[in-house]
Amino acid sequence: MLSPRLQKRKADVIRMYELANNGDDSGIREMMHRDFVSYGGAGFQDLHGVDAFLGLYATFLQAFPDLKFDIQQIVLSEDDYGAVRGIQSGTHEGNFLGMAPPTGKKVSWTGTATFRFDENGMIVERWQDLDNLGLLQQLGVIPNFGGGGG
Repeated sequence: MLSPRLQKRKADVIRMYELANNGDDSGIREMMHRDFVSYGGAGFQDLHGVDAFLGLYATFLQAFPDLKFDIQQIVLSEDDYGAVRGIQSGTHEGNFLGMAPPTGKKVSWTGTATFRFDENGMIVERWQDLDNLGLLQQLGVIPNFGGGGG
């Protein structure tokens, strides 16, 4: 059984992904500390501040307007950390990071994010790993391995 504190953290993590799935960046903004930092992952670089994070999120929405996050697993610890493993999916309808013009393909990729919360439950830091290779292969930016050639 989760402690009340961890139950709240779990509910907050679920709420954040629900807000993202509904395009509610103001709700996400309320959950993040003003000094929020996201390390690596989705933007291929560290992002400092909520505006930088939401700017990258907007970039993903431009490329995948129906972007959805499906939580597969949440792991929480008593020391203010939580991790989420999930699947993102969307239809590629816009240019993706200047690397892939729209293909109209429905794509999906896995990802894991680890969060650190402050004493008030605000998200202070995030570390993210995405299957960028799989995503870029689905978009035709990188060829699939084993496809022949020489």
